[in-house]
Amino acid sequence: MLGQIEDAKGDVSQLQQQVQNFIGQGVDAIIVNPVDTNAVKPIMDQATKAGIPLIFFNRRPQAELTDKMAYVGSDSELVGRLHMEALAKAMNGKGKVAILMGDIANESTRDRTKGVEAVVAKYPGIKVVQKQTAQIYAQRCGGCGQQLDDRRRRYPGYRLQQR
Repeated sequence: MLGQIEDAKGDVSQLQQQVQNFIGQGVDAIIVNPVDTNAVKPIMDQATKAGIPLIFFNRRPQAELTDKMAYVGSDSELVGRLHMEALAKAMNGKGKVAILMGDIANESTRDRTKGVEAVVAKYPGIKVVQKQTAQIYAQRCGGCGQQLDDRRRRYPGYRLQQR
């Protein structure tokens, strides 16, 4: 079995071009970690038209999958709840947290954050002092390290929940 790996580097149009190239090469299947889970319809349509199975992993597409499509990954909302439950326990149910999210174009970020917030709502002693995207990819993050240091100074004693 031969395989080819491409990196779209966070660029939706580059991912679409890569899928078109794979289709042009006549591959037997395409496995994709979507750049933007809301922007998968064009590649789904292309793969369907070509009769090539399309497997999404890690980030669940926000579109109905057809017969030759599958998603392999975790339940992101459950992951968020489990993360925050562990953090709440470690904090003895009280304290300050900052929620630093990944790329909000992805279902995993949105659903994990939803899970975190659902757990925070059960703990009146836990206060979210800040919530924003941290752009977890270093090449797109820029000064994330500096941002974290600034937050630590502004909110002494806060705990970090990154998702």
